[in-house]
Amino acid sequence: MKHPLFNHWSETKYLKDIVTNPLIEVGEYSYYSGYYGNQNFEDGCVRYLWGDAKSQALFNPIEQMGWHLDKLIIGNYVCIASGVIILMGGNHNHHSEWITVYPFAEQIGQSYEPKGDTVIKSDAWIGMNAIIMPGYNR
Repeated sequence: MKHPLFNHWSETKYLKDIVTNPLIEVGEYSYYSGYYGNQNFEDGCVRYLWGDAKSQALFNPIEQMGWHLDKLIIGNYVCIASGVIILMGGNHNHHSEWITVYPFAEQIGQSYEPKGDTVIKSDAWIGMNAIIMPGYNR
C-alpha cells in the first residue's frame, strides 16, 4: 500500500526541508501543500526540470549539449497549494520557428531554448491547480 505524502489537507511542508534539486532556490518559510494530488514538490509540482537524481543519471544537458538551464527561484513566505504546476524546461525542445515543432533526435541539441529563470517573489500565494509558465517573473 502506498503511504500518503500528506495526511490531511491542512498539512504543509517547508520547501527548505524537502528540495534537493540544485536548480531550485528557496527562500525562508515557503511551503507546499500537496494533499489532494498526493505528490511531492519536485516531481509533482515542478515539471520538466533537470537536476533530480534520475535525470542526472540519464544525461547532463549542460555538459553534453551546452544548454543553459533555467532555475526556479522561490522567495520568502510563498504558499503553494495542492495541484499547482510549475512548468520548467524552456521551450520543451519544441522550436516554434522551425518547419515543425517536432523534436527530431538529430536536432535535439539545437532545439532547446531557455525561457529565463522562473521567479516567484516573496509573499506570493499560488492557489489550487494554478499553472506557472516557464520564465514567469513576478
